[in-house]
Amino acid sequence: FGETYCLDLDMGCVKQTLTDIRMLFTKGEDEKLWNWSDAGWGGDWLQVYNNGDQRLMPFSWKTAYESHGPCLTCMHVDGWYQSSNEDRVELSSIVRTLRTDDYARTFTQLSYIFKNDLPTAKTHLFSVGGAADIATPKIAFGCKDGLIEEIHVDEDVDPDSYFIERKVLTGPSPWFVGFPGQMQINDKTWGKGFRALIIRRYEASFNSVKYHNPCISLVGLRKSSNIRANLRLAISPEVGIEYFKSGDSVEFEVELITLPKQAEDYYGPNEEFRSHLVQYEDSWRTIHRETIRNDIYPKLITGGVLKSKYPLIVSVTNEFKVTVEIEGGVGACPLRFEGLQTTKYYLYQIVGTAEQRFSPEVHGNDFWQTDFDTTKLFSLTFNIPLSEKVLHTTWELRRSQTHHV
Repeated sequence: FGETYCLDLDMGCVKQTLTDIRMLFTKGEDEKLWNWSDAGWGGDWLQVYNNGDQRLMPFSWKTAYESHGPCLTCMHVDGWYQSSNEDRVELSSIVRTLRTDDYARTFTQLSYIFKNDLPTAKTHLFSVGGAADIATPKIAFGCKDGLIEEIHVDEDVDPDSYFIERKVLTGPSPWFVGFPGQMQINDKTWGKGFRALIIRRYEASFNSVKYHNPCISLVGLRKSSNIRANLRLAISPEVGIEYFKSGDSVEFEVELITLPKQAEDYYGPNEEFRSHLVQYEDSWRTIHRETIRNDIYPKLITGGVLKSKYPLIVSVTNEFKVTVEIEGGVGACPLRFEGLQTTKYYLYQIVGTAEQRFSPEVHGNDFWQTDFDTTKLFSLTFNIPLSEKVLHTTWELRRSQTHHV
């Protein structure tokens, strides 16, 4: 339990940014709860090389935690990728993870600006995969509309060879790629599951051409002798782009989720998710459920301005009342209000003409999060329960004149 998205930002352990990727609420053969688990190790942010085949490495990275949880953790990383001869790519990133009751979600927003002409060969803009003991016999990818294709990998895929190279994900955003059927071939008895990547937004400008649909590649990794295919998933430059030009840029948002393979492995409290797993074990449908249900659209915001759809972040403009009407959602969704003069607020859910103060505490005031920023303003974050059985929900943050939250 924990280590759902481990970052090695200075690459002190291995030459990639992501290391351990684990599960939540998933037990294995040992039947232990709150134990270690495995969803498939490894991944990376930008991997790019110069004309001398030298990889550009992290340079002068600065990390700042905007918030430490428990409801929503947020970290900013800014700096450069640079080679010894000062080829450069500017990096700006935001990483968030949330408190939840079903499965792990980590949100990564990445922006790269290329300062020099660089070849695109071997470039990955973001990737998932790295351990030798992972078998990936099946790949599923799709978009908001549903499954595009599910491919059974029935052949041996050698390390560094392409199973799929620069395939455009068609259809409307968001898009998803996942590994249902993934297996960890080792002697561990803890919980094991599979990984999926949801690409919620993608915007690129390469060689003065705009792109809005991402490309993916699937590349063979080192593997144990009894594994036929162990594939790394990578977001790649567009087909036909052989060089990044100075001034080229790409910005995208991805959500990495880790899922239990079957309902009996899940020991969390979310009965709606458990019922789904009973019907769809080890399936692309669980990935698509997250993809479309949490493509959240705030139908109405009064008293504030939307900064982020998912997680939901609202910049407050009315210090007395902010109303947010939400369409969609599944699981525990972070709802964060920024720019508050005080912490003296309550959150209410409005159902018709009735209202109920949101207070799902277990150990006292443990359901909310307060942060204080450098502008001397507060933010409040809640994890609101959203259900696929309820299409619309309405929430109001109101200032109290007498009580703290």
